[in-house]
Amino acid sequence: MPTYRLRDLDRVILQHSEREFVPLHDLLRLVPGGSLYRHVASLLAVGSLAKRGRTYCTTEQGKRRLAELTSQIDWHIWDGIYPPMQHLPSPPHRAALELTTAAVVARKAGLRDDHHPGFLLMGPTLVAKTTAAKFACALLGLDPAETLIDLTTESGRSLFVRRDSKGTQTFKRDLLDGPLIVFDDYQDA
Repeated sequence: MPTYRLRDLDRVILQHSEREFVPLHDLLRLVPGGSLYRHVASLLAVGSLAKRGRTYCTTEQGKRRLAELTSQIDWHIWDGIYPPMQHLPSPPHRAALELTTAAVVARKAGLRDDHHPGFLLMGPTLVAKTTAAKFACALLGLDPAETLIDLTTESGRSLFVRRDSKGTQTFKRDLLDGPLIVFDDYQDA
């Protein structure tokens, strides 16, 4: 490939088909057909490219990938910092965890005394909401027993203070002093 290196081929394909559905035969002057269609197949598989007949068009996801390839921003830097991030079940789970870690960093930096960010993960049973919270605890080195509050077991003011059967205070939680608080099963509480 005289003009483009193989690692730039995705960028070339996405740029070529960025505005509308177009055939790719013009690119065969620049790259071997096997390499071209191997890259096209991988771009189709990840949803960066759409196919209509013999023409191709860059999808919105592909346009984001193109911006990444053009700007040289590594959007998956977490994969090197904390490799388990690449095994999250979906992009929304990844985004929620990236936002959570950014919020914890801002909180630890002491930029503000109030208005700490909050995030709400909603969905049916077994879509990894609690697992995402436990993952955040592992990522941040926090004890889930202290950070993850199961609201279905809480009553009255027990969220902050525990009392025995006689009403004597036995335990007081310092929830608001921690870097992360997770309220699990909020809707069931």
